[in-house]
Amino acid sequence: MPAATRFTTFPEEIQGLILARCGLEDCPPFVLFCKAWHRLVYEQPELWRSLRVHVPESGSTTGGGSPAPPLRWLAGKLALRRRVGPLVSRLHLVGSGSVGVPPQLLPCLQQATLEELILTQPRELPPAMASTLTGFSGLHSLELAVLGTRPLPLTTTQAVAAAPGLRRLTLMAGRLQPALLRGCLAAQQLTLLELTSSDVPLPPLHPLTALTALRELSAFEWCSGAGGMRPLPLSAFPAIRRLAFRSTAFQLADGLEARSAPGARYAMFQLRMLPAAAAQPSPHLRPSQPVGQPAASASPGGDWVFACSGLELGRELPLHAMLRALGVRGASLVRLSMEECQLSPAAFLPPPPGSSDPLAGVQRLILESLLPAGGGGGNFAAEGGQPHQPGGGAAPPSEGLDALLRQMMLSMPRLSVLNLLGTPLPGGSPPASLLQLTRLTVLQMSGCQLATLPQSPVVSRLAVLALDSNNLEVLPPALAGARQLETLVLTGNPELRVAAADVEAGGALGA
Repeated sequence: MPAATRFTTFPEEIQGLILARCGLEDCPPFVLFCKAWHRLVYEQPELWRSLRVHVPESGSTTGGGSPAPPLRWLAGKLALRRRVGPLVSRLHLVGSGSVGVPPQLLPCLQQATLEELILTQPRELPPAMASTLTGFSGLHSLELAVLGTRPLPLTTTQAVAAAPGLRRLTLMAGRLQPALLRGCLAAQQLTLLELTSSDVPLPPLHPLTALTALRELSAFEWCSGAGGMRPLPLSAFPAIRRLAFRSTAFQLADGLEARSAPGARYAMFQLRMLPAAAAQPSPHLRPSQPVGQPAASASPGGDWVFACSGLELGRELPLHAMLRALGVRGASLVRLSMEECQLSPAAFLPPPPGSSDPLAGVQRLILESLLPAGGGGGNFAAEGGQPHQPGGGAAPPSEGLDALLRQMMLSMPRLSVLNLLGTPLPGGSPPASLLQLTRLTVLQMSGCQLATLPQSPVVSRLAVLALDSNNLEVLPPALAGARQLETLVLTGNPELRVAAADVEAGGALGA
């Protein structure tokens, strides 16, 4: 056996990291072992660059009746902050339950060296504590969250104005006042802004267009005001790379409204620019996760992704109208992701003649847990000239889903990657329209109650096929013709039995 390595033979930086794994508490017991270990822990800046403090629950109260942390805990934390405060550059303070972060902790820090601060209060952010933040002039990132119903104090704007290098700002509370949003305009250098209001609607977002350096904007509210949230289009920000909005209703343009699907708590959508080089399909796939990625198309204005959840789309709100209202132009949209959206075929009808179709450039489509239009009994309602049952009722499930997918595919002629997740397939078989997508190179049907895969030209052209988490009992015979298949995923089919003859028949896979 090799001789044991002496602890002191490691570089001091490594020794300090090892000791830090034992826990950097108020006074770790091992620092009392010897002076060398005491020095290793408290005089290594890298150990204290990032610090997280979680306030414990306590039964005691302050003079005003508010819950307070244990006095012994507070004394230990204050002593620790005074010792290592000048070394901390990233600090995360989290209140626990009804116990907030004590205001005494902030003055113990070296205000000029702190670059990132996350402060989470369970009930409210006292104005005095918000005023203390104005001393942290070196902040690059600031996140303030109040988990209760109280608003953030207006003195928060002073902290924003006092940090000339502030690039990232996150504000979360029960209510964000209009004056607070106007105060954000003092930080013209902001590149990321995230706003969340849990109890009342957000103020109008239009003033934020003055933040010309903004690259990422998120605006979330749990309830909408009269007419709904008015999201900002891509054209409002010259440097924007990501826009995300969440509400129960949206006023996209005059006479064009988007709303959450029946039964959904809210609707959410985002536009995000893809990196210059998109990843290629990976042979190492996780079950029930979207797989495959087409190559980037290098559009002049960048390639964009549109992802939405909980939306209701149909004849009153076609997808092309929504995308155009959000500023999507030409064929810049290359990926479309829709989760728990209520859809009908009319949502994918083409735009009026002479108008460009923002869906024409989509190469990848992700559909997860689709909801049928009308919400009746799990059947997709027929709409937009699709077959109806006698008496004007809904089409059978297979016809409704087939009509929806058929119209989707007509609007996306460049589609090469399709991920269908968590949407039960009527009869346990793919719709006929899906099997006609001969341009597909990646097909995923995960958690779709798939029981069989018929012979189809689409299978013979696939490079990646994922059929995980389904009801397959035998290896689909269609795989014998999959001569270009490189990756096959069959995990999560508990009744699947693969015989030796099946393996021999599929021996040409990947050849």
